[in-house]
Amino acid sequence: MMRESWLGQPTTTVVSLDRIMSLRCGGNAGRGGLHRVPGATSHDECGFRIRYYVRSTEARRLLAYGAGRPGGQARVCRVVASSFYGVLVILMSGSHVTRLKGRAVVVAGATRGAGRGIARMLGEAGATVYCTGRSSRATPTAGRPETIEETAEMVTAAGGTGIPVRVDHALDAEVAALFERVGKERRRLDVLVNVFTGPPASWKSFLDERPAEGRTFVETWFWPRIVTAWHAAPLMTQGNSGLIVELVEQDNVGYHGAFYFDLMETLLKRLIFGLAHELEPKRIAAVAIAPGFMRTESILEGFSVTEANWRDAIGNPRATAFGWGGSETPCFVGRAVAALAADPDHMKKSGGIYTARALSSEYGFTDIHGELPDFAALDEAMKRAMETGPLATLKRNVPHAWTLQVRP
Repeated sequence: MMRESWLGQPTTTVVSLDRIMSLRCGGNAGRGGLHRVPGATSHDECGFRIRYYVRSTEARRLLAYGAGRPGGQARVCRVVASSFYGVLVILMSGSHVTRLKGRAVVVAGATRGAGRGIARMLGEAGATVYCTGRSSRATPTAGRPETIEETAEMVTAAGGTGIPVRVDHALDAEVAALFERVGKERRRLDVLVNVFTGPPASWKSFLDERPAEGRTFVETWFWPRIVTAWHAAPLMTQGNSGLIVELVEQDNVGYHGAFYFDLMETLLKRLIFGLAHELEPKRIAAVAIAPGFMRTESILEGFSVTEANWRDAIGNPRATAFGWGGSETPCFVGRAVAALAADPDHMKKSGGIYTARALSSEYGFTDIHGELPDFAALDEAMKRAMETGPLATLKRNVPHAWTLQVRP
């Protein structure tokens, strides 16, 4: 990784690395020409931004061959080539160009929070996004101002096409009508992201919660996801490819702290594992993604800040206990989904559980402000919570643990 102490001012464009490597700047391979760094890979049509930092005016002409958009902030992902005059580095862009242009996506539960962030970033990548939810301008949900129309407008403003569709995913007929519409209008479906929620968890212990209440909680969260995936999958089979994403808590199968909440979360992860097995012959991948501590609309409101001044809450003891300094926008997990959807090899991840954090390291994207969350602050808060904070009560002496294993 190169340090950010460069030889000249950066020029930014979007360009094929293979095109860059086929050129000469200065005409002398030993001095002005570019040489591929060992291990560097090609990223044709990947939509990454490339910056070339040089001292030579002649070398800067190299970037004139790239057809792309200027601007955008991003962190260095990797050095891919070098010359006598400078280095060529590849970065994830702020706009991610149009890697998903022409793709049809359903974000189920796109009204607010993670769903809205995911829809926006899929739009940023150029996708057509059907934004579903129950809160519309015609029938708003009590207590919250966000609507699916507002999300769809954000998708379009980001560079995609946003289409709001009011759907209650607990009603099978409305889910069926949604995918019938997608089939008629797009004749394909490339990505389904399930983000819609059910009732809040009671966090009661097994002995304190009545089974009927626990059953309602689990079924309300879980069963609509089966129905939604069942209607989505046939549209994906038409193109012999697709991606189903489920948002989950934690990238493991450890205990989640309350019996019925744990049961629901484990079922969501097992759903992905089962879909991966069932749909693999049709080249449809199923993946679970765990975001970090997100600064959703309600969370920001709870700490009396906005996204513009969210750091003002860092001194709040309660915010600090949650790892506020290491929080992320909902767009961070959105970029994780977009990067995964654009990866032609995403079948290799099917059946797995990944964090947005791990995917950012692999694909090189940042949060929307051009920076990564402060993971160290989040890790420290989690450590304290497990040792002396509210999560300390979750410690048990159960002799066995469930773990995940990746096939060799």
